[in-house]
Amino acid sequence: MTLLVYCISEINGIVYMYQGAYGENIALFMIGSLAGIWMMVIVNRWLEKNSSDVIAVLSSGTILMLGFQSHFFRLLAVVLQKLDIARELWPFDFSTLVGSLAIVITFYPIILFVKRYCPILMGMRK
Repeated sequence: MTLLVYCISEINGIVYMYQGAYGENIALFMIGSLAGIWMMVIVNRWLEKNSSDVIAVLSSGTILMLGFQSHFFRLLAVVLQKLDIARELWPFDFSTLVGSLAIVITFYPIILFVKRYCPILMGMRK
């Protein structure tokens, strides 16, 4: 299913929904969006059966990840520059995936810390 969504997005091109631009073909956009929705249903059912504490912690801290992701990506860009890795060498999809996984892994202990010592940042009371 993921491969189908990816292939359709590559064929259809860039989508700017806020501008009313749905890529090269509206039918491909609709097929891709329905496949993406179905993929999310499958993932949701799988997570219901295989839930864990890690997933619960990460899902409770998504507001932190959202709030600090731009800072994290800037930091990642600086690190890549220091390592002399040109950003143009990595395809956008790969760098986005690596950055997203790095955010999730890095934020796990941060979420635990904030939950315990500063829950107001996550909208909780102590």
